[in-house]
Order: sequence, then C-alpha cells, then structure tokens
Amino acid sequence: ASLPDFPNLTSLHCSPDNARAAASGYGRDILLYDLASACALELRRAVHECHINVIKFAHAQPHLLLTSSFDGS
Repeated sequence: ASLPDFPNLTSLHCSPDNARAAASGYGRDILLYDLASACALELRRAVHECHINVIKFAHAQPHLLLTSSFDGS
C-alpha cells in the first residue's frame, strides 16, 4: 500500500516508534500518517502564517510534533 500524496513535500519525519509519519510542504498545512495502515490520520490546516520548513517528532517527548517556519511563531 502507498501513502496518500502530500503536495509540495519538503519535510517528512517518522516517529521514534515508527508508527507515524509527519509531512509538511511548501504550504501551511501538516499531515500525519499511520504507517501500519498506510492511511492519513489527521490534516491540520494553517498551522503557520508562512510555509513550513521542517516538521519533526520531538525525540525526548515523541507525542510532541515540532515545526519551523519563517513566520516567527
């Protein structure tokens, strides 16, 4: 099975337990995937005012998702 497409992908990161993946692109949205089922779990829209540069799961606290953008937030 293949994961649903994420347009203009610029960053993809797997959770420390390899259960989920997080994607961001040249846009303001993020998408969480379930890797076992190859399904999209959750789409969050407009999480930043500018495009998202990087998305990652926090290593020490893997339930946290970190993003960066040039919008200063």
